[in-house]
Amino acid sequence: DAAYRGSKALLGIVRTSWLFGPGKPDFPNKVLDAAERAHAAGEPLRLVGDEFGVPTYVADVAEAIVELLAEGAIPGVHHIVNGLFASRSQWGMYAVTRAGIEVPFEEVPAATWPRPSAVPRWGVLEPTPLPSGEALRPWPDAMADYMPGLLRARLSASRS
Repeated sequence: DAAYRGSKALLGIVRTSWLFGPGKPDFPNKVLDAAERAHAAGEPLRLVGDEFGVPTYVADVAEAIVELLAEGAIPGVHHIVNGLFASRSQWGMYAVTRAGIEVPFEEVPAATWPRPSAVPRWGVLEPTPLPSGEALRPWPDAMADYMPGLLRARLSASRS
């Protein structure tokens, strides 16, 4: 249509990885459930040690998207991820330790849990600079903000 062809395209794509945040299921919730089961069974918590990505807080992604929209920086492909990268086991150990669950850890290969599709072992995205020039904070800082609410929600759910 002529109106479309005459307008400036505003197509933007946001890529992110390993999202976590309120609501279920997210990896921190799943790993805490697994840690509680492992603790109760007297077994180690098995965590994938050969898969790497960037845990990214949904609230940080939302703020970054708002910044892109507000600054008119929509066109293009944007990698919106928190800073630093981790293995699944590092991320899981962080969550379990912050939750105070005492359970031994065992790193296992990703092949331990077959999946219906192939998952890249290295899923680390290079962050796209935001219009403000500020990078998103490191994922451990985002997790530190997220964990108190997650633990309160889990406690509330266990009481009901």
